[in-house]
Amino acid sequence: MILQRTSMRVILASMVLGLVVLAAPAWADVGRPMGAGSGGTFGIKITHGATTVVDRNDVPFPVDILTTPYDGDAEDYVVLSNVNAGTDYILKVVSDYSAPMQAWRNVSWYIDSISPGLIHTPGTVSLFDPNNTSAVQVEIYNIKFANTSTATPQLLDSSGYYVSFMRNEPGHFYKSTSTGFYNQNLMGVWDVQVRGDTYLDSNTGQYTFQGTPGGVVSWQWNIVVAPGKTTQVVDASGMYHLSDDGGTQKGFVHELGLGVSFTGVPEPGMLVLLGLSPLVLRRRRGH
Repeated sequence: MILQRTSMRVILASMVLGLVVLAAPAWADVGRPMGAGSGGTFGIKITHGATTVVDRNDVPFPVDILTTPYDGDAEDYVVLSNVNAGTDYILKVVSDYSAPMQAWRNVSWYIDSISPGLIHTPGTVSLFDPNNTSAVQVEIYNIKFANTSTATPQLLDSSGYYVSFMRNEPGHFYKSTSTGFYNQNLMGVWDVQVRGDTYLDSNTGQYTFQGTPGGVVSWQWNIVVAPGKTTQVVDASGMYHLSDDGGTQKGFVHELGLGVSFTGVPEPGMLVLLGLSPLVLRRRRGH
């Protein structure tokens, strides 16, 4: 079975996130993300070992980052690189929920190789060279949040918090080092992802995360394992096999999906609008 080739979101376990939201202080809200650079731009750097895949500091932030249930139409994307006549590398950003301010904001980042103008058709060049066994690093920087004085990029240290995956041309998920197994948490093929507890454990040899908080934030997913020609994929029926199914190339990466979450502190004016003036906060602390 061929899955939809561009994902709607990196799946994050709702029960775990619900507990986080309930435990978060009511004033720890963060607005919608946007580029902090000139003209609302931001930066992204993707490396595969010593190879630079993308390195830009002038990326326009996608205009639509909400999925269809929230605003009536599909989210859009921006072109990161025109590789050749048959391939564009693109970025799609998806923010969960439509509320302008949230106590816990989940944002998914999808980097795809597509045929120019055809988002559901893979390009001719893989995101990552199947012959290169080095790790991948993705850095996002120069991001700010609307009506937010400071924000903190972070992951949850939980096996229920899904962070990253890679897929081949038909949309099958690579079963790389430390990804979950098909349907292990009753999410079918979507369980084949690397979780937050793997990124935040004591093993610094693979899958690590680093975030820098502030008014303008940056973060990195580090030492992400790239599949090679011998790495199996998992299809929607739970079958494990090499990724040359349907005439596709072994080790070809059509999509890399990455998740990150944010908490924040609203700007002073927003505290008043939210009924959370500094005076109220001081009184609460004094009880």
